[in-house]
Amino acid sequence: MGRSGLAPRLALLVALLTAGCGKEPAPGDSLLDTARAATVFDEGVKKAAQAELVRMAPVRLPDFVALLENPDTRLADVAGMTLMRVDVRSVAPRLREVMKGTNRVAAFWAARALSPLDPIETPMLDLMAFGLESGSLDMQDEALAVLATRVPPGSPPPPRRLLDALGKALRDQATTGTAAVVLSRYGAAAVPTLVAALDDSVASLWAIGALGTIGPLAGDAIPALERALQRDWGDLGLRRAKAAEALRRIRDE
Repeated sequence: MGRSGLAPRLALLVALLTAGCGKEPAPGDSLLDTARAATVFDEGVKKAAQAELVRMAPVRLPDFVALLENPDTRLADVAGMTLMRVDVRSVAPRLREVMKGTNRVAAFWAARALSPLDPIETPMLDLMAFGLESGSLDMQDEALAVLATRVPPGSPPPPRRLLDALGKALRDQATTGTAAVVLSRYGAAAVPTLVAALDDSVASLWAIGALGTIGPLAGDAIPALERALQRDWGDLGLRRAKAAEALRRIRDE
């Protein structure tokens, strides 16, 4: 179904949402109702609502920033995912205030929106750790996206909280690859987290590869990789081959 076919369904859903509130829509209600429509299970309506929100955002940026602090975290998520798709420079000072506030969901989405503009320093890293810990798939995915695109190789050690959160993400099949890439960029600081993952059936393959990427700075991982080289993983030798390659890179052979 094309965009023109979805428009009547979106309009009907917005009308039903408004009717459910028992009142006529006020002049500013279109944003809130469209945001609600973006949380429904109907994928067609959801996508149409998301597209409409992106269209609205450039002329209503302060309203979207305010929506980040809505008590309904589903609406906060919608506002955050919209703000990260548009130019937020005009509301950047307000977003930085939200980042410092006590509403952690709002602070996370403010940081996500600011991530192309602001340095990837401890306050933002702490909020990315919160996103990874949150249990929200959207927040986890966006936290990893920020870290994967903004953390360069050879970065200084991150906050302990972030290392722990990345260690958990490393053991999740949905996030293991990206988590391993991010950890490899922290060099020696990430080695204990990666070594601890070598006993995990999901994380081990990616952890071995990340240790090889770190290279000589991962020297403390040599005993664990030598054990991995002797283990029967039941994967037709894939992890053994990866461990042998990682050892060569760490030993700079």
